[in-house]
Order: sequence, then structure tokens, then C-alpha cells
Amino acid sequence: MKKNRLILILGALVVILLGADIFVFLPSQFSILGKISKEIREKKNALKNLEIALKNKSNLLRQKELMGKNIEEFKKKFLSGEDVNLVMAKIDEISREMGLNIPVLRPQSLEEIKKTPEGRFYSLPIVLNLNAGYHKLAQFLNRLEKLDFYLRVKELEIKGEFPDTRVEMLLWGIVRE
Repeated sequence: MKKNRLILILGALVVILLGADIFVFLPSQFSILGKISKEIREKKNALKNLEIALKNKSNLLRQKELMGKNIEEFKKKFLSGEDVNLVMAKIDEISREMGLNIPVLRPQSLEEIKKTPEGRFYSLPIVLNLNAGYHKLAQFLNRLEKLDFYLRVKELEIKGEFPDTRVEMLLWGIVRE
């Protein structure tokens, strides 16, 4: 009987320990495992994003280099104060080569656009009137576009019919001080 009683006490003790383990210790372990699992997923996603970023790094560096070259090319097209006469001479030269009559070619006063640590930037408006047909006008504008400096058409008005077509335009350059 003593032996049965001892087995019974040991059995009760085992049941109590198992119950404590199931109802007290296991829930906290599941909670910890859930938190760890969530952290593992977050780390895994962060790692995937890093892998994607590393793959794009070389592409982004190439884009940065290309943008740097484009900026340098664009900077070369800025005029200096001394270039204003050169611009006027180039426009006059192109018009003569094309046989165009330009009764008005007049630079306006410089207007400050922006002041930066790299210098001040001004717009150079140029009023230009000429007599030309559409085809000649397109060729003239194409030649202006190919010049070594930044010069764009801001306003363009065409009056009359060919051969008495009059063109009035406002050209715009950027001068860097």
C-alpha cells in the first residue's frame, strides 16, 4: 500500500508539474516565440530591401554620373557678360548666311534671375524681327538651337502671309556673372 501511495503521490506531482508547465510556462514561451518570429520576418524583409538597393546602386551611380555630365555641359552654355556681343554677332552672321532680312536685333537690359553661391544668373532678352517664310524661319531657329550657348525662343509671333511674312520674337539667354 505504501508503494501505491508513493506512486499516487508521484503521479499527482507529475500531473501538477505538467499542468503548471502547460498553463504557466508554455504561454509565456509562445508569446516570446511570437515576438521573435515577428522580428525575424522584419529582418528578412529589411534584408530583401537591402539586396534590391544593392542591385540598383550601380544603376543609380551611372545615373548620377550622367546627370553630372549633363550639368557640366549645360553650365558651358551659360553666357558671360562679354559674350553678349558674340551672341548678337552670331545671330547676325546666321541671318546673313541664310539671306534673311533682320530689321530689328536689339538686346534688352539684363534681369537677375537667381543669386547662388556659384554666382548670379541673369536673363538676356533679345528682341528680333525678321522677314522670312515658314521654312526659312524653321531653319533659322534650328541654327540658333545648335549654338554653343543657351538661347531659347520665349515669344514668337508671325504676321502676314508669304512672301510678306513678318516674324517678331523674343529670344532669351542666360548670363552667369
